[in-house]
Amino acid sequence: MQAALQSAAATPRTFTYQDSTGATQTVSITLPPELIEAEAWQESGWQSQIVACDGGYGTMQIMSATATWMNNRFGTSYDYTTLDGNTQIGSEYLEWLIAWFGEVYYDDDFNLSNQNLLNDVISAYNVGPGDVDPTATGGGIPNPQYVANVEALQQMQPWTAAMNGG
Repeated sequence: MQAALQSAAATPRTFTYQDSTGATQTVSITLPPELIEAEAWQESGWQSQIVACDGGYGTMQIMSATATWMNNRFGTSYDYTTLDGNTQIGSEYLEWLIAWFGEVYYDDDFNLSNQNLLNDVISAYNVGPGDVDPTATGGGIPNPQYVANVEALQQMQPWTAAMNGG
């Protein structure tokens, strides 16, 4: 499981956009492994075959429509019902969220050391980017407990104890 998550995190995605001056820019984004590992732990407890009542599937709780959208966006054909496909689509989605929020709201800053960007990405993974409004007072995070959980999981990394029989 961890190998699939780390492989997905290390897969760079390239985004082309127009910056605030109108110039075409390209950015390549990869994920910190702790982010995708924490998202997967929060979403499924690293269970690769779990199906949620809303239709989310597998480790990253990928929805069928999200899989189709990400595959079309990146020209991939990942099967969200397989471990590798599910983690790759989850990674694509997280990287797209970083690119989108970074471009639209953070002056082409794609660095997750920007706590507001990180919060927006984590929140949007759970509720969708349309429900997160970085321009709102207080950051516009509709699911602060979810964000806090994922950020705590990044620090605690409970999967290391679970993998070591703890």
